[in-house]
Amino acid sequence: MPPTITNKPMTKEQAEANRIQHAQTVLNQRFGSLVGRTIKDVRPMTRAEMQGLDIESGHADLPFLLILDDGTAVLPSRDAEGNGVGWLELLHPE
Repeated sequence: MPPTITNKPMTKEQAEANRIQHAQTVLNQRFGSLVGRTIKDVRPMTRAEMQGLDIESGHADLPFLLILDDGTAVLPSRDAEGNGVGWLELLHPE
């Protein structure tokens, strides 16, 4: 006898587990190369760097880079499309 296929809705716990698993996969693909790297510098972007990336800076914006030990520069961005500079919040353990 073939297995019975049911259309049982996913539980909230299953949906959350799926969401976390998908997010981890995407993060590993996109940012996995950062694991083990060391931040060597935090500095403001130069005008030339901003122009090269077509970044416009307003009065309140502070475009900056995190420079890693392998020369990689991390640019905090407002969103995945690069629509403006971003910010980082540091969450310290208690």
